[in-house]
Amino acid sequence: MTDSPEKNSSPKENDPTDAAAVRIPPALVGIAGIAVGFVLHVVWPLNVAALGTAGRITIGVAIALLGISTLWLSFTHFRRTGQDPTPWKPTPELFCDGIYRYTRNPIYISLAQIQIGIGVGVGVWWIAITTLPVLVVIHFTAVLPEEAYLERKFGDAYRRYKSMVRRWI
Repeated sequence: MTDSPEKNSSPKENDPTDAAAVRIPPALVGIAGIAVGFVLHVVWPLNVAALGTAGRITIGVAIALLGISTLWLSFTHFRRTGQDPTPWKPTPELFCDGIYRYTRNPIYISLAQIQIGIGVGVGVWWIAITTLPVLVVIHFTAVLPEEAYLERKFGDAYRRYKSMVRRWI
């Protein structure tokens, strides 16, 4: 597969119903995970004293900045190709370059990095812990519907891409 995008010649290209069946915004799932983490912290605080405050904040900020950078790279790619990054909008073309050469889901990875960074940075470990269930929910409510849609729409081109690039990392 080349670094250039795979163009779609589908007549449904401008059809707003031609999109993945994603009904729950993945970012909302992440925000819910953060909220659940705060609630769990109030009910059952986890005190991990392995890091001092400065170390914890430094590591948390570094992880969150990595997530913000990943998100920025992803959104920049969408902007450059004129596509909308929201998963319930039509995908006019499949791109396999940039950050998408390394992972098929950089936006969801970035959301996880940001959530972990927030949890570590503020010392609310439940926020970091709830990242795993958040990713499971995103997997079933966004990733699988997106993959089914992209495979239907782009066929062999998407199957080749899937065989060459990992879903996560």
